[in-house]
Amino acid sequence: MLRKRLRIFFEQGKKYSLVENSDQAIYNYTEAIKRNPKFVKAYNNRGIAYVGRQQYDLAIADFNKAIKLDPKNGKVYNNRAVAYWYKGEVARARQDIQRA
Repeated sequence: MLRKRLRIFFEQGKKYSLVENSDQAIYNYTEAIKRNPKFVKAYNNRGIAYVGRQQYDLAIADFNKAIKLDPKNGKVYNNRAVAYWYKGEVARARQDIQRA
């Protein structure tokens, strides 16, 4: 039952991301993370939603958590590079692109 609810929140988050309802997407990813604090994709996707809202520090925090859980996930490094780039931290963005 818990796994089913986790998947529902994650899929709802993706759906709301597609229609650019970042508040609802963030809510659903947060609920998925509450149910599974090791859910790398939920941290990554919530980070993407934060980038869309120009909340780069929150995005980077989520990407950092995802990287801590899965240090070989190139997608997360790429997404963190985007957040760093938007923040004007070009050197950090370049480092992450190289890692990705």
